[in-house]
Amino acid sequence: MSRVRQVPQVPLSHELGTASPLARKAYVSLTGSPRFSQAAMQRTLRAVGGPNAWLEVYGLMSMSKLRFFGPQLRAALADHDPYEDLAPTLDRVRRWHPLNRSLYWGARIHLPGLLLSLKGDRIAMHSSVETRYPFLDEEVFQFLARIHPRWKMKGFRDKHILRVLGERWLPRAIARRKKAMFRAPFDSFFNDNVPTFIDQLLSEESLRKTGYFDVQAVQSWRQRFRGYRAGSFQRTTTEMGLVGVVATQLWHHTFLDGSLADLPSQAITERPLLATA
Repeated sequence: MSRVRQVPQVPLSHELGTASPLARKAYVSLTGSPRFSQAAMQRTLRAVGGPNAWLEVYGLMSMSKLRFFGPQLRAALADHDPYEDLAPTLDRVRRWHPLNRSLYWGARIHLPGLLLSLKGDRIAMHSSVETRYPFLDEEVFQFLARIHPRWKMKGFRDKHILRVLGERWLPRAIARRKKAMFRAPFDSFFNDNVPTFIDQLLSEESLRKTGYFDVQAVQSWRQRFRGYRAGSFQRTTTEMGLVGVVATQLWHHTFLDGSLADLPSQAITERPLLATA
């Protein structure tokens, strides 16, 4: 009988090393973000099977919930950890290289509802185009899942094997160019010439009506945002948090209330009972 090699279980605090906590502490200090408790961080690490870049990047972005959430929303969420709802096969995930864990969580969370649906199929089908994604071909996906992480990332440069392949047909300036985040220019919502509906959705009256967010925090960070340099960590993290506030307020206006802004609404209003004889 062949002997199965046992992978030693390393405590999460040891697996993290020293660079990650220091980098996170510097980031939090730089951006003025609030802090998650150590217990909450350890709980999330256990839920995702260990440290990974996905958690580092989007976990830092999620600090906006500590920055903007109001008391009612905090009470409603309590100590809920959404990663636990995904229920991964942790005994497998723990054995993976941190980069492979990052890719797994990116695909599990971002791929179905956001990249394929919101930024893919909806846009394509709006123009009657049915898309195909070659990198999601099953054989390609299985092959890439098995190659060593050094072919996926070299130093801090991602997509290494794709860049090596691209150099066969593309100029090096294109194959090796820096990756740029694909997202809408939301910061225009918070600078000069702000659309009227943004101010309406983020007004004190609207924020108090929904009760999701801290009114003073939203107003304070809107002012601070304008003073941050474009492209800076402070600006990006604050912007993403404010976008979350706007999106939630807009959702509430569209489907629940209809009184927060001068925008169309599908909110169902209560109708008075018909008088009976």
